[in-house]
Formats: sequence, C-alpha cells, structure tokens
Amino acid sequence: MLMEAAQFELLSALEEVAEEIRAEAAALRASDYVVWPDRAAYTGTWLTFPLALRTYPDSLVVDLAAHRALCPQTSRVLDCHPRIFAAGFSRMEPGCHILPHVDKKEPNVLRAHLALKTGQHSVMRVAESLHHWVDGQALIFDALIDHETINLGSEDRLVLMFDFEMTEDELAYAKRFNSTVDPRFFSPASVNIPFGEVFAQSDCEMSPMD
Repeated sequence: MLMEAAQFELLSALEEVAEEIRAEAAALRASDYVVWPDRAAYTGTWLTFPLALRTYPDSLVVDLAAHRALCPQTSRVLDCHPRIFAAGFSRMEPGCHILPHVDKKEPNVLRAHLALKTGQHSVMRVAESLHHWVDGQALIFDALIDHETINLGSEDRLVLMFDFEMTEDELAYAKRFNSTVDPRFFSPASVNIPFGEVFAQSDCEMSPMD
C-alpha cells in the first residue's frame, strides 16, 4: 500500500544524495540521538535525530542547531527543499516495534523514508501490505493509513524520515490513490500480522498480503 515514488519529484532529488546523507548519519554516535518520548507508541528502543521540526511535543528535548551542525550536508539538502518541514534520522534498534497507528496530519502532507541502512529483517506494514526498504531509495506512504514497523534483525534500521507538503498535482494523485483504499485501513490496528511467522514462512520475501 505504498504510493508510486515516481509521482514525487522531491524523492529522486534526495535519492541522488543518499550516500552523502548516509555517511553523515553513520558518523553519529548512539548518544547523539534522543529517545522518542512517547513510549506507549513502541516497544524496544527507538532513537531519533531531528533536523527540522515545525512543531514537536514538549517532552522532546532537542537542540536542532546542534544537530544541524553535526550534519551540515543533510541540512543543506533539506534547506534546498522548503516543502520539507519536518525531517530527521530514525534509528530502530533490534527488536524495536513501532506499534500500529495512524498519524494526525494535514491532508496535503505525506511522509517518506529515505533508506540508509536497512536489512531483510526490518519491515513496514501499510494497510495489509508488507514492505522492505531498499538502501538508497525512498519509500512513500500516507500516514493517515494504518501502519507499523518492526526490526527483527540483528542490526539497527536507519532511515531519513521526512514530511513534506504536496504540490497540486501530487495532491490530486494522492486523492486518487486514497479513493481506492478500503476505509477500514484508516483506523489503527486494522490488521494483526504475526511478524515472526511471516518471516519464517516467506524466507523474508515480502509481498502484498491478501
């Protein structure tokens, strides 16, 4: 239940500099990250490194200027695309599970992940479909649709997560896409998937779930 990345020019622009972004993220220490404060939203350890935020919860204590200084190339890339208003590195340690949810957002906003260091044993569910990340490529979805992520591997899963405002053409595409989505998938926990069994049965080959 992913949107077509080719419909969004912004994504290819970030994919072109994915290696530079990955190098800056790789240079960060675990202590540079902050634990995402909403502990009810996940199990395990979910670390974030915000670089741009329009708003954020009071419980998230972060020095954006210091973060941007540690990642100047990534910050410059984000500044070149003012439609991106929230961005940061998302690092899920082994065993981390971001639980099923839908996000509160404006209808003209989409979320994307630029995969930096992922593996076969980390997966995202959007509606009833399971997806792997591909390093260096962007994955895009509407966060109003029920989704979750889990890392069953032995290494961290690292992506650049960002929210951006759509152009009129992109918004028209998104509306057409969402018109085909079963309404039940706009509610959290619409699907219950035993991830361990899925991995064992499929040998980690993810495909849409019927």
